[in-house]
This record gives sequence, C-alpha cells and structure tokens, in this order.
Amino acid sequence: PCVAFIDGKNNTSAALMKFDSGTWSYVGETATGIKLSSSYEAGIVFDPTNNTPYIFAQGAGSGKTDPIYRTMHVDFYSGNWNSMTMPDAPVVNSTDGVFMRTRSVIIGEEAYTLAVFNGNSNGGYYIFKLENGGWKLLGRNFLGKQHYTSISLGKDAEGKLYAMAAVNNEGTYEVKLYSVDKSNGTMSDMASSICSISDRTYAYQDFSISPVDGKIVTVYKNVETDSTT
Repeated sequence: PCVAFIDGKNNTSAALMKFDSGTWSYVGETATGIKLSSSYEAGIVFDPTNNTPYIFAQGAGSGKTDPIYRTMHVDFYSGNWNSMTMPDAPVVNSTDGVFMRTRSVIIGEEAYTLAVFNGNSNGGYYIFKLENGGWKLLGRNFLGKQHYTSISLGKDAEGKLYAMAAVNNEGTYEVKLYSVDKSNGTMSDMASSICSISDRTYAYQDFSISPVDGKIVTVYKNVETDSTT
C-alpha cells in the first residue's frame, strides 16, 4: 500500500510513502517538489501496466496573480521524481479555472482520473485516461463554476465507470450520480440529486458499488445551512 499526502513537515510539498514490512518510508526524495498553495489533498493512481505512481496536487506559484497558482501539477516516479502536464487542463490564475482535487480508479489495464476545476469559464469536471505513460483528456463536463469539495469516482464489476459530483444549477449545486462514457468522458446523470449544497456548504460524499448485486450506495454530509452545522 502507498499513500500520497501534503507533507507540511517538508516544505509543504506533495509526497508519497509506501508501507513495507511494518514501516512507512518515502518513495524517492522526501517530497516530489510540488509546492502546494493550500491544504487540498493530493491524489494518487498507479499505472496498472508498469506500477508507476502518479501524484496530483495543487501548485502554489508566487501568489494569486501567478499563472501557475492553484493549477494542476502531476509528478510520476521512475527511479526519481519527474513532472508532467495534463493535456488541456486549465492553466490560468486563481480567478478562473482553479484546480482543486482528483479521484482515480483502475479498470483492468486502464487508469482514469476525474478532476474538478472551480472557475467561471474554465471550471468543470474533466475526465482523463492514462495511455502509454501519458494522460489523455477524454472529455469536459458542465463547464463553468463547479463545487470543489464534492467529487467521487468508482467502477462496477463489469468495468463500467461512475462519478458523483455537485453540478452547478443556477447557483445551487446538485449532488448526483453519473455514468461515465469511457470512450469520450461524457457524464450522464442516472437519478435525482441526493442533496443540494451552496458555495459555503459541503457534501463530502462518496459512493460504493456492491460486487454481489451491483447496487450503489452513498454516504454524505447533509448540510443545509452553513458549514458549521
């Protein structure tokens, strides 16, 4: 098992540790070199064909006017840490298209990542696929300002892909379950919303699919007024 996290002890960078023989140890250097701008968690996924780990994190830059402030940064480990870019991901300042977080799943020999961007024109839910050591943008969904806390990705026993997201509906964000077309990254809603949230409330939802009967269950924080209740 491995874990990716924000290493506040070592220059507030994204880091990867592995668990082996009862001990946690850093993979490579103590940190990947991704300098973080906030406490949003790092994401991780392995290339199922060669076991290469990829870390996703929010870059810091030098401030809110810096073109790389809160943009999407990706590092992978192959003997040492290397940086790469995600194709067609928004690379703009914090006023538009801010990268927030990812969720990833492995289906057979394929890896998929759902990334959410919170901006007025470049925001949205982006679906990426790992191919031959590089990431390919499959599709962009619900372009515009989207909620940055509510994001989940999962698969069923047949290898179908699903996502849960809080999509902007005229200022209210509806948390819904979506099927994801793996050929083009299109997200299609499957049912009515489980709850509604606002800019200042958070669902922090997750879902799971039973391997026995294929039924989907979800858990979420039901907040209807503000983030303190």
